[in-house]
Order: sequence, then structure tokens, then C-alpha cells
Amino acid sequence: MTYKQLSELLPNEEIHFIDDCEVFFNENPDLYQPYLEDYEFIIFEYTIDDYNNILKTLKNNNIKYEIKKDEFDLSIIVF
Repeated sequence: MTYKQLSELLPNEEIHFIDDCEVFFNENPDLYQPYLEDYEFIIFEYTIDDYNNILKTLKNNNIKYEIKKDEFDLSIIVF
């Protein structure tokens, strides 16, 4: 799935490339795990318009994702 396709599925959400989140992972080193290399995109809960809609959209489009928590107990969705 491309960034453009994801943007069309989730038009109101900030979708980031994991590779562009180096500062975030430097500030939260416990969240960076080697398995993240298997994912390309990340969405942070604090930028989400409708959390449940994102999960529903990802599921309905058979997009594999994982949910992690940051140091403030906010969700991070990787896919």
C-alpha cells in the first residue's frame, strides 16, 4: 500500500513514515524495536482525529498493524 492510498483511506490523519521518526524514537528508545523495520508507516494517537475509525479502516482493508504505547501511555499504530 502506498502513502497516497493510505491518505485516501484516512484523509484526516497524519500518517508518517517510520524512517522519518528518528527524533521520536531517540526520545523514546524503549519503543524502537527491530520489528519496526517490517513496517513502513506510523500514526501517533495525539494526532488522531478518530482512533476507532482508523482501526476499523485498517482492519476493513486487511492492513496488518500493531498498537504500542509511548511513555505517556498514548497509542502508536504501526503498519
